[in-house]
Amino acid sequence: SSTAFLPLRRALPAATHVSALDADTAVIFTLARSLDGKSVTLYVGNGAKTEPINDAAQQEQRVQAAVEQGAAEGKNAVLLKAEKKVRLADLFRIATAATAEGMKLNVAVMEKEAP
Repeated sequence: SSTAFLPLRRALPAATHVSALDADTAVIFTLARSLDGKSVTLYVGNGAKTEPINDAAQQEQRVQAAVEQGAAEGKNAVLLKAEKKVRLADLFRIATAATAEGMKLNVAVMEKEAP
């Protein structure tokens, strides 16, 4: 007998409790896979409108600083927008840097390339 493996996206249950995230109360980061496919490019904000940050250590520092600033401004959420090609290890690394007390972490995986 053979065992068929379903693609992961089919094996995951659909979200049942979804509510819109208020962008005014969230610190937003956009993650895109680098052109060589070996790393991730981080943008502080929604989309590729800010300076790209490619160095891993600098990414973590900028994320922590932006989350701290957002919390000081009364924001209570973090949104990581990642294009589908971003490696899970990179997403976890950035999510860990974005973790702060009182801040709810939200992750969105975009089907198409990040703008």
